[in-house]
Amino acid sequence: MTRGVHRTEDADELLAWQMVLPALGRFTHLTAAARLGWWLPPLPSDLPVFAAISTAEPRPRRRGLRVSRHAQLEPTSLVEGVRLDQSAEVLLSCARDLALIDLVVLLDSALRQGADRGAIDVASRRWRPGAPALRRGYTDIDVLHRSVSILRDADLSLGREHDPSRIRTWHRELAESLFAPSGHTRLRRRLGLPVPASAHAVGR
Repeated sequence: MTRGVHRTEDADELLAWQMVLPALGRFTHLTAAARLGWWLPPLPSDLPVFAAISTAEPRPRRRGLRVSRHAQLEPTSLVEGVRLDQSAEVLLSCARDLALIDLVVLLDSALRQGADRGAIDVASRRWRPGAPALRRGYTDIDVLHRSVSILRDADLSLGREHDPSRIRTWHRELAESLFAPSGHTRLRRRLGLPVPASAHAVGR
């Protein structure tokens, strides 16, 4: 924990963090996704806690807390006393930083657990960072394991000659994702987290 955040041994850690957030503050991004029980890609062990607040509220500054500020906030969801962004906002927040394949995993899990597809579609049309990636709309986890056969099926449905070399684009997407060491390096750099010396060569 960090300065100003205290908890007893069996208290909920997010409830403790919530005490340093302003009244409209809530958890978002991968912090909220984990709390919602979504299936997540392999994550670094030292991710910060992600929160969102209003621009009208003072920004809490704590080590281990990453805060985004918004002129307009959607209503929160309350999960066992913890304030979270609604699912569409959580996905939009994650889409700013995650690679396409990681977002596939997250979106598929959210929909399987009852996230409102209509609200996600509305969020994806907003002029905000992450919206274009969310508009891609992929949901099936099979794309992680059946990329070549999916490409072949798409070629057949379009009546075009199958060209396996087109899968190179997908492999580049995979290298950007958290399912590859290079993807971990990419995310750590994007979030300003320290990059282990052994990862520098991988992330180049």
